[in-house]
Amino acid sequence: MSIVEYAQSPTVLAVHKNIRVRSITLSQLSDIYSGKLSHWPDGTRIRPICASLATTTRQLKGLSADVERAISVAEGQPGALFAVTDQDAADKMETVPGSLGVTTVALIWSENRSLHALVTGGAEPTPENARSGRRYPLTKHFYFVLPKEPSAAVLEFVLFVRRIAGGTQIPGTGGAHRPLKIVGRARPRHRWNARSDDSRWSGRR
Repeated sequence: MSIVEYAQSPTVLAVHKNIRVRSITLSQLSDIYSGKLSHWPDGTRIRPICASLATTTRQLKGLSADVERAISVAEGQPGALFAVTDQDAADKMETVPGSLGVTTVALIWSENRSLHALVTGGAEPTPENARSGRRYPLTKHFYFVLPKEPSAAVLEFVLFVRRIAGGTQIPGTGGAHRPLKIVGRARPRHRWNARSDDSRWSGRR
């Protein structure tokens, strides 16, 4: 079998559109998951959603040691909210008041979700920033898993999808894709040390 990457999209922390917060610092994020920060600026209780998907959890925990510890605490709390799939997470963010969760820009745009992505650690979650890997640290990669010798029809379909992704017809990908090739095992990312000066809300209650 071979694995072929066809697109990328920023992985984002997101909230319902009625939550009037546009950015979050890594310190605030760790305080939310640890329970130290419990309310949004308007007084709504914050309900962090824990991701059941290992890749999503690993990405979040990789932001900082404090965030990693805080998420581990949240996962063990009675009544913690868990999302099994990306769609499940988006459903909960739309229906659970005050919830905060993880999704992708591609999913928000393509499914026209009532969510907005948060600027995280001072970095805008744009496809361009995600491609750089330094300006924005969280990226979801989309893959095809193919047999060792795929048929001509399969290869034609893969190339068709990659042309769509490269033309930005897949919302939220910004045309982010790599040349057609087998993708090897990804190397672990270093912890993200981006500094943020966003201090517009404290929300401690």
